[in-house]
Amino acid sequence: MQTDVSQANELLSQIAEYNKQIFASENGAPGAANDLRDLRQQRLEELSKLVNAQATEQPNGAIDVSISGTTVVSGLQVLDTLETYDAGGGQRLVRTATGGTPLTLTGGSLQGAIDARDGP
Repeated sequence: MQTDVSQANELLSQIAEYNKQIFASENGAPGAANDLRDLRQQRLEELSKLVNAQATEQPNGAIDVSISGTTVVSGLQVLDTLETYDAGGGQRLVRTATGGTPLTLTGGSLQGAIDARDGP
């Protein structure tokens, strides 16, 4: 789980960085950064394999990313990252690192690991 959380945090940073580059490239010329948009989309798809992430595109070309309803990337910055925590009884779950909001994961390999651990 820790490896997936670390990878998810790296992807969040990369998505925010691509948002910055897209914003700078497209300032006044929407669609000018198609290669950067493709790279950002690849990172978003990689993130979606780890957790249930949703993206919302903003008018400036950046995207906001939410995980389980919690916004973790807003435009050009990462608002929060993920961490594992002990939920009691030795069970490790995932929450936001800064806000401490427990995340209800509904998909991705992180939820798969939790399901495999907690399953019959």
